[in-house]
Amino acid sequence: MVEATPGDTLVTSIDARVQGVVERQLAHTIRTARATYDDVTHRNYVADSGAVVVMAARTGRIVAMASQPTYDPTVWVGGISQGQLNDLYSPASGTPLLSRATQGQLAPGSTWKPFMAAGARSTTATPPPSRLACSSGLQIGNRWFKNYGVGLLRLHRLRPRVADLLRHVLLPRGPALLDGLREPTPPT
Repeated sequence: MVEATPGDTLVTSIDARVQGVVERQLAHTIRTARATYDDVTHRNYVADSGAVVVMAARTGRIVAMASQPTYDPTVWVGGISQGQLNDLYSPASGTPLLSRATQGQLAPGSTWKPFMAAGARSTTATPPPSRLACSSGLQIGNRWFKNYGVGLLRLHRLRPRVADLLRHVLLPRGPALLDGLREPTPPT
């Protein structure tokens, strides 16, 4: 063991309040997904892992970051046993040492759909579209990126409340929507 020595001050951009919300919400969402029936696979969702990264839109600073499954970091205090280390790397325990937020290599899923909807709503098309095509995948160059769990072309109808949110809140205000998010001020 090496004892800590005083040194430069480390300042992070993590907002503890947002971090707490993100961690609780991620765990809750995974529990909820595990109890939800999937019409495509005809069983409950596996929902074995997940990640959330919250960034400040203007600066790119990380405000919160969470990964599931997680572990108690105090296992490192005083040294870690080989058994504890094996558990952290074990697929049976969900490989908790792997941070899905920074090391995961997964498709973004449907996270792009709200942005596509906002873009479609902000076009000069008259009237604005209320349905967006969602195909079984997208080809970029010679590679086909599959749309998870969808075999056929689907049209996603924008729910009236989502459409109103996009039209009246997100689009007119743009980046000002995030003005309420305070970022830590670096020390001088």
